[in-house]
Amino acid sequence: MLTSVLPEPKLDDYSDEGSLAMAVATGFADLDDYYAGSLGRRYLRRVWEAVEPLLRPLGGVEVLDVGCGAGHYSELLAKAGAGVSGIDPDAGLVELARRRVPGGEFQVAGVNALPFADGRFERLLCSNVLEFVRDQGGAMRELRRVCRGEAVVCVLNRASLWGVQQQLFGPFTSHPYYQGRFFTPERLEQVAKLGGWRVVSLREAVRFPPLPVEPLLGWLDGWGPGACWIARLR
Repeated sequence: MLTSVLPEPKLDDYSDEGSLAMAVATGFADLDDYYAGSLGRRYLRRVWEAVEPLLRPLGGVEVLDVGCGAGHYSELLAKAGAGVSGIDPDAGLVELARRRVPGGEFQVAGVNALPFADGRFERLLCSNVLEFVRDQGGAMRELRRVCRGEAVVCVLNRASLWGVQQQLFGPFTSHPYYQGRFFTPERLEQVAKLGGWRVVSLREAVRFPPLPVEPLLGWLDGWGPGACWIARLR
């Protein structure tokens, strides 16, 4: 496993309102373009291959896609037979999600204040969201509040090539992706516990480097540490 370039932040850093100096609500407007490219398409496919078995059964199940973005995972959930709801703080991305999944229910909202009743959902998917949330413990508590069943959480791996790239480029860009806090497995378990969750299973996924060149991606797919950690929570 690769060694992190920067020292691991303290757990308290995750609940500091000023710890992420960026406007997440509008900073990921380019997300739809990312998933249209070779790197994004492969990333989406590999994450879905890892999370879909953990979410089963999906037929007729009410699922919340937390941080739904432009609706790429919501679309896959709907195709698997789930009743899909989604939230995202970016109004433009929410509109794209509504177009992508006409039968879904999508709202503009943040993960720390979910506009749903207690225990509304049987399943919950939260992919690449917690890295960019200031109060991560509070976010986990909100996920626990609205979910009466299990959750699957995907977070980027601090000790991967993706994590090293993010730390190296972070000082030179204001894009929120490079200002986020990637995870170690220990960190993920700690934050889950803060929200009242228990980690049932934890695995790495997406074993290729962040290189947007299709021939290289095909050749290197399956190599190196996983770009993300995927946890099943109960």
